[in-house]
Amino acid sequence: MTRTVELVDLEIRLLELPLRRPMVAAHGTTEVRQLLVVGLRTTDGVIGWGECAALPEPTYSSEFAEAAMLTVRDHLAPRLLAGPVDPDDVGATSTDIVGHPMAKAAVEMAVIDAHLRAADQPLASALGVAGATVAWGGTVGEATMDDLVEQVGVLAEAGAHRVKLKIRPGHDVPVVATLAATFPDLELHGDANGAYGPGQIRRVIHAIEAGLRVVEQPFAPTELDAAAELVAAETGAFVLADEAATSLEAIELLRRRAAADGVVVKPGRLGGLRAAVEVIDRLGDHDLRIAVGGMIESGLGRAALAPLAALAPVDVTGDLSPAGQWLEADPFTDLTITDDGRIAVPNGPGITAAPDPDLLDELTVVHTVVERA
Repeated sequence: MTRTVELVDLEIRLLELPLRRPMVAAHGTTEVRQLLVVGLRTTDGVIGWGECAALPEPTYSSEFAEAAMLTVRDHLAPRLLAGPVDPDDVGATSTDIVGHPMAKAAVEMAVIDAHLRAADQPLASALGVAGATVAWGGTVGEATMDDLVEQVGVLAEAGAHRVKLKIRPGHDVPVVATLAATFPDLELHGDANGAYGPGQIRRVIHAIEAGLRVVEQPFAPTELDAAAELVAAETGAFVLADEAATSLEAIELLRRRAAADGVVVKPGRLGGLRAAVEVIDRLGDHDLRIAVGGMIESGLGRAALAPLAALAPVDVTGDLSPAGQWLEADPFTDLTITDDGRIAVPNGPGITAAPDPDLLDELTVVHTVVERA
């Protein structure tokens, strides 16, 4: 990618996407996926789309959808529209803006999408994974045991290679044990979102012994001693850092402290696709395991994750189910599952196909266009 992109305007849409069921996790409950998407129109008439991973409330991270919308509208858009943008270094336009990695990731995705569409090149091709397929994994939130068995059964029947359960104290060992016994051939992961205290290491180990192969972020990101003690226990399960993996520097600290067996890479949290690729490349030189994580994305966001999951260093099945596992309606094209039960990395120009305009309008609750001065 070398050609710069010159923009005419930037379209900001806050969507409300209905969920098939609430997502219940330790950090809160998501009942409607409020989602920020950005459309950039270039002087060539090409529109590139980007998605912001921020959730509706600042309970998972300090960013949330409405705040990200203001960040894009009032701070990132004017800088992008001021002149040509280099797809290889979108971040150069916002070096003076502190934080807001998810908002920055959304505009970077849109610039990259516009550039790839103009070049008639798929993201998969740009990353060297054209034609790839990847193993996929579904996620289930907290629910009654009967509901969980039903949900996991649907995912297993659809061909999921692993299922991730939301766990916390009081919703862990019996749940894991029941599902492990009911689905003995299915790989189970547990995602705690930092719900356990440093004095609850034995409880996490009991959940692992009940049938977990991977446990994500059992302790708060600052509790590195507890995480290191769990890793040192050699339970046979991988301990992955999720919320703690905010940058290369943070990941290097985890590695030095032996506080994780691996890392969940999320482009939104790291500031964009390019940062995610850099992290994956760097981790490929170490002995840390790698998974690509999700945030209840639309088909657009999932299409951006799929090529990352196909990169060679990624060796743990991550959050790459079709968006339709959670979304009742979605204006973007969903991922498809191949006949042999794998996710097909999208191979059309850009990141994925343009959204359905009627459905996009129907699901939009706030719509703003920022024009070039």
